[in-house]
Amino acid sequence: DGKNPEKWSSEDKFAIVLEAASLNEAGLAEYCRRKGLYAEQIEAWRKALRHRDVPPLTPVTGSPRNTRHFSKWRADVAGSNQTGQDGLVDCRVNSWMAVLGFALFSAAAQASGPERLADFFDGLTTLRAEFRQTVQDVRLNVNEQASGTVMIQRPGRFRWDYREPYEQLIVADGEKIWMYDVDLEQITVKPLDDTLGDTPAQLLSTTRPLEESFTVFDDGQADGLEWARLLPKSKDGNFQQVRLGFDGQTLRRMELQDSFNQTTRLDFSAVERNPPLDPAAFRFVPPPGVDVVGE
Repeated sequence: DGKNPEKWSSEDKFAIVLEAASLNEAGLAEYCRRKGLYAEQIEAWRKALRHRDVPPLTPVTGSPRNTRHFSKWRADVAGSNQTGQDGLVDCRVNSWMAVLGFALFSAAAQASGPERLADFFDGLTTLRAEFRQTVQDVRLNVNEQASGTVMIQRPGRFRWDYREPYEQLIVADGEKIWMYDVDLEQITVKPLDDTLGDTPAQLLSTTRPLEESFTVFDDGQADGLEWARLLPKSKDGNFQQVRLGFDGQTLRRMELQDSFNQTTRLDFSAVERNPPLDPAAFRFVPPPGVDVVGE
């Protein structure tokens, strides 16, 4: 119908999952081509249904394309099984109807990751939170740990204040980004637009539509959070994908996978939405005697 597949109704998504369930890899690729979908989207929808505790689905024969065609599908199934097992078939079909109703009710009752993402940014002007950062390699070994506070004022202003295990300050004032390593007594400054690219800082501080820089997918539920997965459209960015986990309208976690398959995880706590922030927090004046590189 020309709409973004992520905006399709719950019924349509459910029907797609059913239709694709029995396809092999080649069949799925052809199916996605005809439907204008990605296999990742169908997998994400399947995971979303699974995480909503929908019972395992085992159709008798065929599959309903959508709820408008379900009655015809039921009649076709019953009509094709006149072999003395009508009662069993009817029982299975009735179970299908119960599963479908439950799944659609659950899907309507719970927002998807992209919907949570849209809710999060809707009306967001400022944000303040504590964060804990960990970096894991491809073998899930923890290579780095850090913690601190973050403040954001949209558009284009943020302050990441690392306190542990060493002090580092990153400030964007709307025009430039200042990176101050306290231990090294060195400051690096760059134009803001040239520095951000498709990064977490841009994601949280920009007011531009996310669809300009990312393709957004529903990534189901995990760890009690609703997840959205973002794939950068630019091939020159630092990250292969970004995942954001939401508890209602509150951002609780970001996971960023870089080109070396390292994963940076940011867990947020004490999150404040639209608090009043001092404009001075987003201005940076180099301390006397500190080397400034790039200005």
